[in-house]
Amino acid sequence: MAEAHVRRVSLVDSEISSQRIIKLHLEGSRQFRLYRHYRSAEDALEGVPADPADLILINAQLPGMCGIECTHKLKKVLPKLPVVMFTKEVELPGFIRALLAGADGYFIVSGKAESLEPVLTNAQAGWKPFSREIQKILVGCLTHTSLLPAVNGAMTPAERKIMAYLVLGLSDKEIARLTGNATATIHSVTNRIFKKLDVHSRGEAVSMHLGFKRGMTKRALP
Repeated sequence: MAEAHVRRVSLVDSEISSQRIIKLHLEGSRQFRLYRHYRSAEDALEGVPADPADLILINAQLPGMCGIECTHKLKKVLPKLPVVMFTKEVELPGFIRALLAGADGYFIVSGKAESLEPVLTNAQAGWKPFSREIQKILVGCLTHTSLLPAVNGAMTPAERKIMAYLVLGLSDKEIARLTGNATATIHSVTNRIFKKLDVHSRGEAVSMHLGFKRGMTKRALP
């Protein structure tokens, strides 16, 4: 019965070092097992649609077609297939491109094994998770950075930090736990952000913060 709950993971990776790490992580998991291994984006685009796994792990830095483009093309063919990207180190532009390509999770390959399993579990469940290593780095970047300077300048430091967590797709409850605040406080700050950016949803706020949506109100902001 236990075997029926094990999720099949296909790996798209050409680097021997990262392959070893990922395979060791999966060998120690009771929830996931390696199903197929593709050594290029081109091989994955041919093989995955014909024999999809429950989840795909893709190295962002593949030879030839990169992992981000591979993710984008796979999502066009199999939009419901969870795709988690991994890299040796995270940078804001790469993360944003992965997000736009449709990645359902992001993992630092040198991170701890216990960081990978929750990312895979939550991606399979249908929401965009990121490992703790990724969260720490991205929150630091996003707290001080917006692709639209006017957006960043409109918010207080506390609001920018909450905005960073919104970009990562975390709920008010999760943000409250990570920041040590009450859920009601986070909800209040989120609503304040919406008013300042003149938006009505998390998605609109994130899009504006990342520079995907223009048209921020020109009225004076407190």
